Amino acid sequence: MTTSEAKAAAAPLTTESFFDAPRARFAPYLSPQMIAMLLSLVVAVGIGFSIGLGKWPFVILMAAVPLVILWPVQLSLGIFALLIPFDSVGALGQDKSGMTVTFVAGAATAGLLLFTGIAGRRMDKPRGQTLAWALFVGWALLTAAWALNVNLSLAFLPTVMSLLTIYFATTLLRFTRKEFTWIVGCTILGGLAAALYSINSFRHGVSYHGLMTMRSSLIIGNRETDPNDYANNLLLPLSLAVGVVLTARRRTAQMLALAVAAIIMIAIILTMSRGGLLSVFAMAIVYLYRFRLRMKALIPVAIMALALLAAPSLFFQRIFSAVDSGGAGRTHIWKAGFVAFQHYPIFGAGLGNFPAAFDRFAGEAPRFEGYGRGSHNIYLGVSVEFGVIGLLLLLLAFRQQLRGRQFSSVPSPWHAAIACEAAAWGMLVGGFFLDITWKKGFWFVWIMLAVAARFQQNPTRSSGQIPEPAPDRSLHLPLSSFSTPGRMTSPW
Repeated sequence: MTTSEAKAAAAPLTTESFFDAPRARFAPYLSPQMIAMLLSLVVAVGIGFSIGLGKWPFVILMAAVPLVILWPVQLSLGIFALLIPFDSVGALGQDKSGMTVTFVAGAATAGLLLFTGIAGRRMDKPRGQTLAWALFVGWALLTAAWALNVNLSLAFLPTVMSLLTIYFATTLLRFTRKEFTWIVGCTILGGLAAALYSINSFRHGVSYHGLMTMRSSLIIGNRETDPNDYANNLLLPLSLAVGVVLTARRRTAQMLALAVAAIIMIAIILTMSRGGLLSVFAMAIVYLYRFRLRMKALIPVAIMALALLAAPSLFFQRIFSAVDSGGAGRTHIWKAGFVAFQHYPIFGAGLGNFPAAFDRFAGEAPRFEGYGRGSHNIYLGVSVEFGVIGLLLLLLAFRQQLRGRQFSSVPSPWHAAIACEAAAWGMLVGGFFLDITWKKGFWFVWIMLAVAARFQQNPTRSSGQIPEPAPDRSLHLPLSSFSTPGRMTSPW
């Protein structure tokens, strides 16, 4: 018996349900069937009491328990992916800001994934990219010790810790192909739902900041998403839909995915986000490069280009006026921010303290843009808040996830890794015009890229089999020593 076979025998793999695990993992004297019956009884009693007390949210919560137990990965991470485009409009309570539904869903997702990985023995050792992100976040948290405004840093702590936790929980878990395909489907569905809603609202005269901008966005009640952030959140669903077009074997599935991609593209165009358009252009370059300008990749790119015909004339006016307006004042903010960076070059001004540093040098801008402004650029924002050390750690994390060799198998039918890679490059381009360092949509792209790249490196024949970890030589750390050969098959 080889070493990998011995380890596989010592640590049997689970698939989707907790009840597939060995009996000893639950209790030495209870069978999985008995545990299922006990849980069903508890759920039934809980639903009965909740109905009797009129607590209908608890009824829904208790009814979802069996589904979560049977499909913990698909439901938890799938719902989180579905909600990401609605992040800014999903604040709990009556206030426009505060804790969001995605924050709660992310915390629940992280807990379920960690429990699933530990209970099912599906956790891998941290890989180079995970360690790189941990170093970056660790340094970001450390800068709070010398922050200009400690309160600003403390306000960011829950978000930063929750993002790192869900990244760890997801990237350390070994997914089945079926689970990952489900997550991809939920991501595309969330983008499609948000796109249809925003297009319909815009058609009925609902626009960002009323009629002042005539820009489409995701607006629900008195809550609205910044059009640039909204367009940025649609990049991953758009790229994955294009990946389905290039992967699906059935013509019907290809045409359906192409229609979804066109709808999401129209929604991005109606936001009139110049940065969003540049991000889509970067994604198209990645697809054309990976597929060597093949006709198969040219068709969806051409369809997305034709979607520009749906753009209002104001969109092209915004593009032509970008230089004169300084990118809506961004260049003026950047000049003041660069002066701030010169005063905090090594250790930075502290987590979340770009506005505080900017206020000290706002007068250095060619045109005064007000106080408390954000960086509108992740690279400048990270440089000012975390210094050169933080910027280098961020670039290291990007490099670990975008290593070219993991996307080299273009002829294979598994193109999810390339789709996520294209979305990641789109995010990096959009990051020149947006401060998205601590946005859930930004981090979710890197989560999906990490999982998809592992499938690219470790194809399996069975949709229910959990792939063994592949050797990871990034950062020169021997973190894993298994690989499973096989032939890639399409998940779509």
